[in-house]
Amino acid sequence: MKPKAAIIFLLITFALSTTCEKPERTNPWDEKATPESWAPQNLQIEDVTITEKKLTWRYTGKNIEGFKLDRKKGDEAWQVAYQTFPKETRSWNDTEIVLDASLKYSYRVYAYAGSSNSSWTENNFYATIPPPKDLQITINSTTSVTLNWEYYPTGHEGFKIELKIDNGNWEILEVGLNPNQNSITYDGLDLPEHDYRYRVYAFYGAFQSDYAEGLAHYVPSIGDIYKGGIVFYLDGNGGGLVCAQSDQSTDAPWGCFGTTLGATGTGIGTGAANTAAIVAGCSETGIAARICDQLVLNGYSDWFLPSKDELNLMYENLKLNGFGGFAAAFYWSSSEYSSSNAWDQYFNYGDQLNLSKSITIYVRAVRAF
Repeated sequence: MKPKAAIIFLLITFALSTTCEKPERTNPWDEKATPESWAPQNLQIEDVTITEKKLTWRYTGKNIEGFKLDRKKGDEAWQVAYQTFPKETRSWNDTEIVLDASLKYSYRVYAYAGSSNSSWTENNFYATIPPPKDLQITINSTTSVTLNWEYYPTGHEGFKIELKIDNGNWEILEVGLNPNQNSITYDGLDLPEHDYRYRVYAFYGAFQSDYAEGLAHYVPSIGDIYKGGIVFYLDGNGGGLVCAQSDQSTDAPWGCFGTTLGATGTGIGTGAANTAAIVAGCSETGIAARICDQLVLNGYSDWFLPSKDELNLMYENLKLNGFGGFAAAFYWSSSEYSSSNAWDQYFNYGDQLNLSKSITIYVRAVRAF
């Protein structure tokens, strides 16, 4: 072969051999893989102690040499390949956490094979004390509750508990409960009258965790003494109606005979509006609606004369079940029948009648909660 032809032959052979080489691969074990396709998944961070975290991740792929972990504190640069693990590893504990609520620790874990790296799975946390979890409040009675919470990390000094009653201010109940304690009982409460909200914190020195919070809210039953009176109606949404525990009068007129006042509501929830209309439109003193409107009882001043249907619930749910000490007598409702008559109910047999507004009969006030 002539020299020129030989050179041409060599060039063609080199070109063919070059074009037949496999392309450069992201994962040297699988030419079709991308960095995302062989990356670890679901990096999770669990509390071990207040200064130790356990990192776990999932991986179902094959043909890797192991994993690398990068670590970063706050605004510092990433510590690349801070840890390197065998391919069987799926967890690692960081025991070098320094408590600082403003300091964020970040991690990213990725697989590697040779000089190739997969994409990473990433997670982070702030270096605070882990908070208690799953605060449960058990109502033992109308005067007692028990708090229970979970706390798995170690290394803290104890727990702190705060209380807020209704819409008041938070006050400290406990500081320094045993670090192994996870329950406490409080007595001397008045649950029918007040809501009690609790917060539980873990602490270490000057450092305090976030809190677990719970509410002790009493759910009454028909006949219970609650919110100033006796429960006779529950609306299913935490509200309802109570009546006073005794009568406010035994001989009060409805008032303003011959005058239409527009207090025509008969349904549940209309008694307050009826009462307001009567008081605004009738100037007579000693009438049933005004007696209720001016009543201050058990710390409450929002009493009213019940509507026709509200009065009937008092008869059915209380009188027939032996609650309330009602007389076998006629009781006024706030529901107006006409200019001269209004609805009442006979608490001996339950009959609802309309009587002259001038007749004097019994009065029992109610309020909503």
